[in-house]
Amino acid sequence: MNNPSNFVQGLKQFDKDNIKEGTLKKLKKFINDERFTPDNIARFSIAAKSVCMWVSAMNTYAEVLKVVTPLRAKLKEAEGRRADADKQLSTKQAELQVVRDKIAQYERAFRENQLILESLVKQKEMIEIKLIRADKLTSGLASESERWKDAVAKLEADMVNLMGNMMLAAGYQSYVGVFTSSFRNELLELWKTQCRKKKIKFDRSFEIESVLGDPVRIRDWKIKGLPADQLSVENGIICMSAKRWPLLIDPQGQGNKWIKNMEKENNLQVTKLSNPKFLKIIEVCLPAGNPVLIENIDESLDPSLEPLLTKDVRKVNGQDSIKLGDTWVAISSDFKFMVTTKLSNPHYLPEVCIKVTLINFTVTPSGLEDQLLVDVIKFEQPELE
Repeated sequence: MNNPSNFVQGLKQFDKDNIKEGTLKKLKKFINDERFTPDNIARFSIAAKSVCMWVSAMNTYAEVLKVVTPLRAKLKEAEGRRADADKQLSTKQAELQVVRDKIAQYERAFRENQLILESLVKQKEMIEIKLIRADKLTSGLASESERWKDAVAKLEADMVNLMGNMMLAAGYQSYVGVFTSSFRNELLELWKTQCRKKKIKFDRSFEIESVLGDPVRIRDWKIKGLPADQLSVENGIICMSAKRWPLLIDPQGQGNKWIKNMEKENNLQVTKLSNPKFLKIIEVCLPAGNPVLIENIDESLDPSLEPLLTKDVRKVNGQDSIKLGDTWVAISSDFKFMVTTKLSNPHYLPEVCIKVTLINFTVTPSGLEDQLLVDVIKFEQPELE
């Protein structure tokens, strides 16, 4: 202690971790001495107080070290194990990441394959539906083969009979509309005889409905109120295919009702010759393309209708026009003009007959039988009707 600097330096550098057990045993008799306290020693020497505190501290440190050293060893061992575990953990985590990447890859592939599967399932369902439809179509077409053969044969026959059929149809449309059903058949048989003499080929079972009729349009006419008997169907064909405006002899009003129903959606205008404004109505409907029906006429027509009946159409200011009174009125291609009478047996002069297409809608006993038969079948066997 005579050299304080070396003494203090020695205390600082003292190997406190390796104090010998014998030294500690010798130290115990001082530590256990009641007088060996910093306060007690301070009464004699301040420097000795510090040495006392240092010695107590070293003793305490040595005691603690005895406890801590095994713990440190265990800690070091545990840290070693932990380092190994961390290393193994890192390895396992790397392996786990590889597995997770593979799982993610497999999941993506699974989702893609799932979408492909769903698409294939839908395609399979569609193909099955198409196969069922194709089977039905094939079966249906197989059953239609005979009908097609008959249709081909009929078309081939129609090509041969085309000229005669058209001649008979033209004559039927132009001349027989005013007559009854029986007289129409007599005229048709007379024409057929003349065709045979002239060696003009025609269909032996010629019917105006099969030559000039359209089954879809005829069905629509019947829905709109046209009677379903053969005579009424023929009258409808003549009415709709003739170039001259139709004049319907219609005492029972069947044709009048049919025209009103058929042209209702086209904004049909109905008037009478007794109406002082009937020409004005026609003048408005001509350019608009709205059909006009003049009903309940007598045995004569108003002279002012002459240009309309003869279809005296001329170009005025670049438009197709007809002269009504003193005025030229543009005419639409959709315009229709129809006339009906309730007279049962009217007599029209030749100058009227050549301007219109006369059609006899009078219901005869045979026609009434046909209409009643259709109604009965419609009620009892609608699929047959």
